[in-house]
Amino acid sequence: RNHLNNFAKTYEHRYTYEKINQDNIHDVIAYVQNLAIDDETLAYEKNGIIKVLEHLDELEAKGGLIKIDGKIEAFLIASVLSDRMIQENIEKSNHKINGLVQMLIKEFFSSEYQTYIYLNREDDMGKDNLRQSKLSYQPCHLIPKYYINFYD
Repeated sequence: RNHLNNFAKTYEHRYTYEKINQDNIHDVIAYVQNLAIDDETLAYEKNGIIKVLEHLDELEAKGGLIKIDGKIEAFLIASVLSDRMIQENIEKSNHKINGLVQMLIKEFFSSEYQTYIYLNREDDMGKDNLRQSKLSYQPCHLIPKYYINFYD
C-alpha cells in the first residue's frame, strides 16, 4: 500500500489509465519495441509480446496501460484462467517509478474482471525482485518450482 499511496501522491494529476484498444495498441507495440534487451531470452519474449499485441483482438484477453505525462510507462495483459481466476500474462513497466506496477494492477482489475476472486501473477522466473513483488500481495497459494538440468 505504501508504494501505491506514494505513486498516487507523486503522480496524482500526471497519470492516466487506459484500456488497450485499437486507438493505442500501436503505441504499446512501440513501447515494447523500445524495451532494452540484455539477453537472448528477453529478445524472444519481446517478439512474443509483440505477436500477442498484434493479435490481441483475436485473443480472449484484455489489456491496460498507464501513461505519465502522456507517455506509456507500464502495461499488462490478462486473460481468464477459470471461472474464479484471472491470469496475468504480460506485465512490463518502468521499474524506476515507485508504485507504478501496484497502481496498474489496481486500475486494471478494478475496471476489468471485477467478478473474479483470484489473480494468478504467474512465474517469477527466478528473479528475486519479481518474487518479492508477487509475495507482497500475500498469495493464498504457491506452486512449487522445479528446475530440470538437461546437460548432466
